[in-house]
Amino acid sequence: MAHLKATMSKVRGRCPKGSATLLQLAFASISLKTIGPSPVRHRSIEAAHGMSRGTKIRTIQSDPSSAGFTLLEIMIAIAIVGGLLVTLIYTLNYHLGIAERQEFLTVASLLAREKMGEMEKKPESVEGDFPAPYSNYHFVTQLKESPFPDMSQISVVVSDGKDNVKLVELIQNQQ
Repeated sequence: MAHLKATMSKVRGRCPKGSATLLQLAFASISLKTIGPSPVRHRSIEAAHGMSRGTKIRTIQSDPSSAGFTLLEIMIAIAIVGGLLVTLIYTLNYHLGIAERQEFLTVASLLAREKMGEMEKKPESVEGDFPAPYSNYHFVTQLKESPFPDMSQISVVVSDGKDNVKLVELIQNQQ
């Protein structure tokens, strides 16, 4: 084992940086001592790296006719990419739905506050649509007596057909 470590340190000193895989293959071929003829062609590292003749390290080269990807590898890669695309599209659609809902809540809340301000000045029950560019928003205002003396409850409901926002406020009755 000490001989192998010494040989490995010699090889590390002479091999270019980034040859860790080459060193691992060399270490495996030294320690395992391949038995019998191998179907894979071998090339001496000595010639490639200018090492001394005493070092018996061989690297494995695959047969050039087996270069490329198999049909199975390509199909697996396509399946993985397809799964990722489906997940990406689903996530994008989900987040766009959330953004659309938040846009509605923001616009409807601001419109309802505007109507509430009008109701504080002139309380009355009214129903209608907002002017452009908010013509797809509908509002309903209600004026009710509250259980508290000299107080009235005003409510504003703003909707777009799917969702609605409701604001309720107590105001003092006008004398």
